[in-house]
Parts: sequence; structure tokens; C-alpha cells
Amino acid sequence: MVQINRKEKERVLKFSNNYISIHGEIVSVEKEIKKLEESSANLISELERCRAEEVCFMEKMIKKYGPGRLNPMTLCWEPESVQEEIKS
Repeated sequence: MVQINRKEKERVLKFSNNYISIHGEIVSVEKEIKKLEESSANLISELERCRAEEVCFMEKMIKKYGPGRLNPMTLCWEPESVQEEIKS
């Protein structure tokens, strides 16, 4: 068996420390990615719920006021006949 010198030992320890540090950073990044994926999934679910609520609301508006649309600028219901006149 041959002993390696002090500089070689220091170099090996430096490699080892770098590998440990890099591995720790990878684990940290993987944890963050998992958190972001969970957050993304939660936001997608919330968006789907919001869209479903909007569809239900719009159905109620149509039943109450007849066919048409809600003008997002004025927050007024515009009956379908008014929409057709605007298109012409």
C-alpha cells in the first residue's frame, strides 16, 4: 500500500466536500420543486373551482335576465339583442 501525500489528501477531501455540498443543494432544489408542484396543483384546482362558479353564476344571470352577457367594463347585463345590434 502506498501513502498519498498531504496535498493529494487535501485534494481528495476537497472533492468529497464538494460532492457533499452539491448533493445537499440538489436535495434542497428537489424539495423546492416538490413544493412548487404542490402549489401549482393547488392553484390549478382553485382556478377550476373559480371557473365552475363563474359558469354557474352566468347560468343564473341568463335565467334572470335572458340571453346576453355581462359587460366587464360597466358591470351591466347586455341582452343578446343589444349585442346583435352592435355587431351589425
